[in-house]
Amino acid sequence: MEDSLLYKAAQTWDRLCNFSYSFTYGFKMQLYTINLTFSPSDFPHLAGFH
Repeated sequence: MEDSLLYKAAQTWDRLCNFSYSFTYGFKMQLYTINLTFSPSDFPHLAGFH
């Protein structure tokens, strides 16, 4: 039986929860940092369950 698209998305999101990314960029002589994390509680919103 083939997994549904929603199930595959949830599995991928679960794997992403183990990672965080930090990006630093410069603009007008100032450095800015963006921290990107993946929380399990954010998946329902991403999937469109409001």
